[in-house]
Amino acid sequence: MRKAPYGGMHSEWDRATVHGAIVVYPKLGTYSYPFPRPAAELALVLGEWRKKNVELVYDQFISSGGEPIDSDAYTINGHPGDLYPCSDNDTFKLEVEYGKTYLLRMINSAMNEILFFAVAEHKLTVVGTDGSYTKPLTRDFITISPGLTYDCILEANQKPDRSSLMVRDYQRV
Repeated sequence: MRKAPYGGMHSEWDRATVHGAIVVYPKLGTYSYPFPRPAAELALVLGEWRKKNVELVYDQFISSGGEPIDSDAYTINGHPGDLYPCSDNDTFKLEVEYGKTYLLRMINSAMNEILFFAVAEHKLTVVGTDGSYTKPLTRDFITISPGLTYDCILEANQKPDRSSLMVRDYQRV
């Protein structure tokens, strides 16, 4: 089994978004996937960006007993994307080849946000969660809680062009 646990800290380093993926592999040559071997694997760290000091946001959240202040932006591998005022150079791009499948190892590194993730015009097949493989479940999007990991298969089955990767928080009413 391969695991992609969350590697993060809850300290003053959070405000600098120090986090990342740690993938634990078994001894070389002793592992096979319980699904067709993907063309490639990629870790996607879903995160958040705040203009305020996250420790102050957290302290306010705890002291008020209410909900945390929403993030100013949500990120994929540290990049906020096209929906936020930044240049195209700051947008995360996942290059895939038509007809191939990819294993996306996703981690929600947000402090207190349940996040939704989707790839436009594609389905995601969840094949693992928190380091254990599961019965495949195919959906248009996934919902992932803070600190959790999902392994998802993405099949590049749309005509070669551009599709957007999207991450969004749960909207409270």
